Amino acid sequence: MITFTPIPDYKTKCVGCPKIGYNNVNSVGETFVPGAILEIDTKNTKNFSALSEAVEHWGSRDIYGRNIIENVQKQRKNNKYQSHSKIYALTLQQNNFNKLESSKILRLGEVIKRKKNEIEINFLQVKPESAGANANKEYYNIGRAIIKMLKRIPENRKIVVKADYRAANFYEKMKFVITNPSQLIYTWERMKGIRIVKP
Repeated sequence: MITFTPIPDYKTKCVGCPKIGYNNVNSVGETFVPGAILEIDTKNTKNFSALSEAVEHWGSRDIYGRNIIENVQKQRKNNKYQSHSKIYALTLQQNNFNKLESSKILRLGEVIKRKKNEIEINFLQVKPESAGANANKEYYNIGRAIIKMLKRIPENRKIVVKADYRAANFYEKMKFVITNPSQLIYTWERMKGIRIVKP
């Protein structure tokens, strides 16, 4: 079990409310359930504990979740690291975001600010039961939600990711272009003249 040092609680904020595809065997056609994308305040001890519990539950099928948790620990100890790293969670939870429920977390991600108006997706991890092309998974298309949210943030004019070979097709579908084939580095850039207004 991952241990942590208690720090005073702060505020986690909702930055997006996507509809999540739900594989409901009792209904005809597509079914969606509401979700929330949260920018995690890593100093919130309850939420850090929930992220850790989710990753522990995902077990050996989790590839990047443990890396995200290790970097959350860095954030909690190092204000300089925290200033350029953000942690996001996609959850089925609809309220009380300062008390996350680990069982409702479907995806985690870490984003690093590299330059002005440029970010790098450091890690993305989906709940293993909802990953890949598994036809029996309970939730689907959850991989797109965080990417779409990142594209909508006005200052994110360029997004870079070093993709796992299994995710290359996913990033191509999300309009990323391969810029370094030998390292599988993909880039998305907002077209000039496209202006996003903050709500």
